[in-house]
Amino acid sequence: AFDLYGNRKFYIGLQARIKGSFDPGCFTAYFGEHTAPKFFAWSVPEGPDISRVGLASLSNPQPYFSKIIGKRKIIDMQAGLIPIYSPRQRFSAENVALIGDAALQLKATTGGGIVHGLEAARILSGSLDNYERNSRKIRKDLLASLVIRKLMNNFSDKDYDRLIRLASQDKVRSLIRKYDRDYPLALLTRLLLKEPRFALMGLRALL
Repeated sequence: AFDLYGNRKFYIGLQARIKGSFDPGCFTAYFGEHTAPKFFAWSVPEGPDISRVGLASLSNPQPYFSKIIGKRKIIDMQAGLIPIYSPRQRFSAENVALIGDAALQLKATTGGGIVHGLEAARILSGSLDNYERNSRKIRKDLLASLVIRKLMNNFSDKDYDRLIRLASQDKVRSLIRKYDRDYPLALLTRLLLKEPRFALMGLRALL
């Protein structure tokens, strides 16, 4: 009614709770064009015997999901849409304001949006009139995540192998631990200074 929906795009997420043997302290992500093209798959243990295993895709995730799950015992399943941030998305109109998923305030890199949604709620609680202006920092971080995602969408499996090797260096791991990934601009700037080969990977993805 307020023309705030726009031309939205979504990832389709599919997840199952499965039985097995898992390390409760280890979250696992899987990348690759034959595993989860243009996003990633995950395994998040609830404990030593149950894990949430799933993936998200721009198209039907079922074929990739079936390969990941295999013949393992499924307890239950969940599915849902993950909105993709757009720089054109308005957060408010007249006396109506959007936050969180409704405002597309999710990182395109991971699909996570709790931190930015809470920050938007804090800003909105101060003033509806200044909501758009005071949300510029959120927009900058979400745009940075969107740019990173578009670059990663062009990665081959060999590029992901190279990315993991670079990220496994002690000098890079220390930065990743120090800087919050919900605010990628600060982290990205320091990563490029510490390890210029990340920039080369980005340039190759553009070509």
